[in-house]
Parts: sequence; structure tokens; C-alpha cells
Amino acid sequence: MWRLLIIAAIIQFANSDGECKLPVNLGKQNCGKPPQTLYFFDVDTYMCLAFNYSGCGGNHNSFNTSEECEMWCSVGDERYHACDNDTPKVGFCSRSKKCPKGSSCKMIGSEGVCCLNEDDKRLVADENPNCGNKKVVKERIGRYKRTLFGKSCSHNFCPKNSECRRGNFFSYCCK
Repeated sequence: MWRLLIIAAIIQFANSDGECKLPVNLGKQNCGKPPQTLYFFDVDTYMCLAFNYSGCGGNHNSFNTSEECEMWCSVGDERYHACDNDTPKVGFCSRSKKCPKGSSCKMIGSEGVCCLNEDDKRLVADENPNCGNKKVVKERIGRYKRTLFGKSCSHNFCPKNSECRRGNFFSYCCK
């Protein structure tokens, strides 16, 4: 019996990587079930992002919470050799090898990658969205709150009575 449980757990773990690489699927519209906000792992940004699921269809890259998505789709070592938000790297660096002008070194251990400074600035702007006179919509993660991000406003992930705004890499909600 224990052997079967262990084998099932291994199969589930092995399949999670493939599921996390599936594209977002909003499901079938007007299927009679209530829509809900779910999360998918976005391979472009290495983040779990919100989307409005229709209630029917879809694929296995959909999770009830961002924590569940992050747990199933945790990123391996390849993430640490990429620039933030998976923007293109312009070279490799080390303690003795500098990056080209206009880029900076993201070190992990004794090696790193060169990332464009302009991309870093755009990412920082996205991580600190501006809603003007309105407030940025946050999601609760345990005792903490963080900005509710989606990949695209077309994913209709913003709560009722809020508006979606597009940033450089992500979309966010203002209320």
C-alpha cells in the first residue's frame, strides 16, 4: 500500500513541471458555472498570476491560490541564471568579469548574468504600481497583503468595481 502512495506522489511531482508550462486557459464561456479568480504559472515571468476562470474546461495550470501555484510550480536553478521577469540577458559576469555598459551583474554564488538597467527600472515601476487617486488592489497571503497582478487585462482578474491597468510586464487593479 505504501509503495502505491509513494509511486503516486512521484508521478504527481513529475507531472507538476509540465502542468506549470501550459499556457493560461480561461475555460469555456457561458457554461453555467460561476466564474472565479484562479492563478496560473507564467513561464515568461516566473510568477503566479491571477486570471478569471469561466468555471468549465481549462487545463491543469490553474490553482485556487497564488500560494498553491507557487508551491506546485516552484522554480529550479534555471531561474537564478535569468534576469528579472525573464528579460533577455546581455552576457555573463563574475567577480573578475564586468558587464557591458548599461547593464548590471546579477550574481548568484560565484557567477552571474548581465541584465539591462532599463529593464530593471521598468520592473521596479511594475512592482510599485501607481493608481493616482485610487488604491492598488491587494491580495491577502496569510497575514500579509501584496499587489494582485495578472498577465493581461483581457484575463479579467480584477475584482468588481475596480479597473485594470497595464504596466510594462504585468497588469494590476485600481479601486
